[in-house]
Amino acid sequence: MLTRGTYGHWDDAFSAIQVGNAVLAVEEAATMLLLDDGVYFAVKGQDPSDIGFANNTNYIQDFLDLGGRLMALDVSLAKRGLSPEDLMDGVAVISANQMAAEVTRHNVSVTF
Repeated sequence: MLTRGTYGHWDDAFSAIQVGNAVLAVEEAATMLLLDDGVYFAVKGQDPSDIGFANNTNYIQDFLDLGGRLMALDVSLAKRGLSPEDLMDGVAVISANQMAAEVTRHNVSVTF
């Protein structure tokens, strides 16, 4: 679960996607749930070059290409003025009930 925004927040988003990609690389399943400011992580068209950071979208695309599931909480999007169209392709938008079900069906979770 990623709860913080990307770029400059102790690298939580970058760390989260790296952990997800590592799990997928050893052929385990991985789901990344974006909530609160974490929904900013999957916004398409990111360009953090002005603040001196590398773009995370390649890592996100790797995660999706490796079979990772990336899901954003609908209420978190709405509270930040974002819509599903603002997100990268392959990101599912889910309700709070769906998110709770996702958390329940996993044996291990890590919150960033």
